[in-house]
This record gives sequence, C-alpha cells and structure tokens, in this order.
Amino acid sequence: MKSRTFHVGALIALLVAIGLSEHSVASGKAERDSDRLVSFTYAFNRELRPTLEKKLLLTSANHGRMIKIPSSPEIGESAVSVDCLAPDMRNGVCRVTVTRAKSSMENTMIEYWGKPDAIRKVEEIAVVRTDAEIPKRTATAFRDCLRVMIPEPGDPLKLHPSTITDDDRIEFWLEEPNVAPRKGERAEKPGGRTKALIRIGDVLARYCEAPESERSRIAKQIEAEAARILSHRNVK
Repeated sequence: MKSRTFHVGALIALLVAIGLSEHSVASGKAERDSDRLVSFTYAFNRELRPTLEKKLLLTSANHGRMIKIPSSPEIGESAVSVDCLAPDMRNGVCRVTVTRAKSSMENTMIEYWGKPDAIRKVEEIAVVRTDAEIPKRTATAFRDCLRVMIPEPGDPLKLHPSTITDDDRIEFWLEEPNVAPRKGERAEKPGGRTKALIRIGDVLARYCEAPESERSRIAKQIEAEAARILSHRNVK
C-alpha cells in the first residue's frame, strides 16, 4: 500500500514539475515576444514628417536606422543610418551616417503652428552630417537585431496601446532590397532587449563621431550587445 501511495505521489510530483517547466518555458517565450518594438505610427507630426525625413534621412537604411525625436524642445532630432553598398556580399563596404538637427524641428513647428511659414522655418534648421565606414559584421549584427525586434506592421495612422505619448520617440527602420520597409518604435515602458537596441543605436552614433583609433573597440561593443539580443538571454 505504501509502495502504491509512494508511486502515486511521485507521479503527481512529476506531472506538477512538467507543468511548471512548460509554464516557465511559455512564460519566458511570452516575455521575449512582448519585449519587442511596437508597430510604427504616423499619428504624430504628420505635417512635419515629410520635411523631417527629407532633412535627416540622407542615405539608405538597408542595414537599419534609428530616429530620435526628443521630447525636450532644446534638443534637435537625429538619425543613425547603416547601409552597405552590396548588401548580399559577405565583405561589402558599409557605412554609418549620423545626421543631427541643430535645433528642434518639432518645437519650431509648434512655435509657428498655423502660420504660413511654419514649414519654411523648419527647412531653415541646419543639419550636421557625419559618415564613417563600419565593418560588415557590425552592420549585419544591427540588421539582424532589427529583423528580430521589429513587429508585424499595424495601422500607421493609429496609436498602438503602448505608443509613447509624452517622452522621446525612438523609431527603428529596416529598408532591405526587394521587400517592404519595416518600422517599429519603442514602447511606453520598453523591456531589456529594447533598451539594448537603443544602446546599440547610440553606440553606432558614437562610433561614427569617434576618432578612427577608437572605432574597432566600439564596433566590438556593438557586436557584443547585439549577440545578447539575438541569444534571447535576459538583457537589462
């Protein structure tokens, strides 16, 4: 009798353990799936956007792009774009381009809202451009992160429930050849992998603006951060 009771108890314990294990795996997958960008929206700045994009987006983004639209009126918008001249070649030439507005285009648009010269005032804002070559493996690491982190597209004219409304807007684009451009943005409360992706964008900008002697070290930092995102390990 004791033996039967023992076996029944052991069986129940085993089933509970399997259930907990499956729950843990499912929970981990759900957590990873939720720690992505949210679908991109044009619901903000719709009058400004064409001019903002024309001034900041001066190269292709076949290996990715990060656009920052700060909430602070004292800080100008910026973009970091990565493109490779031969995207399908293993060792093609790649470059990173940083463009920074000298003052806030969004704040200028608000300041002149309703006035006929609002767009002209935005067009007058100077933009500083910096370019640098970057190793193909570093560019590819950024692209691979975006392939994982950008979600399926939603309605670009509607807000996602987690869309940023009162903080810096940070967008990520990927414009690969022969496929529709993919776009996403950080959520109101970004998870660890999203924060890591933003760090990669910031470090790409630092790479571009750093002395050449420091770029190899910075490139390795980008690749290490990307590896953590792609491995699905917990990232803070």
